[in-house]
Amino acid sequence: MPDLQVVGNGDAFQLICKAASQKEGWMKSTKAMSVGHGVIVQVTTQQRTWYGGYAVAEAVTFVPQATIEADVNGGRKIVWKP
Repeated sequence: MPDLQVVGNGDAFQLICKAASQKEGWMKSTKAMSVGHGVIVQVTTQQRTWYGGYAVAEAVTFVPQATIEADVNGGRKIVWKP
C-alpha cells in the first residue's frame, strides 16, 4: 500500500486465528498482545450486509496470567498459566 502510515509498533497484536469467506462475505479473527502479566485479546467479526457494506463487531478483554506461545500448526495460541 503506497499510502500506509504506521505509528507505534504495528506488530503489537499477534494473529491467533482467522477464518474468512469472500464468497459469503464474512471474516472472524482473534488477535492478542502480551502485556507482561497477561494478554489482551481482541476478537473481530465482519459480515457483508445486503446492501454491500459491512457490519463489524469488536470485543476486547484481558486474560491475566496468560502468554502467547507457538502452536503445533506453526501459528500462535493463548496459554493460561495460573
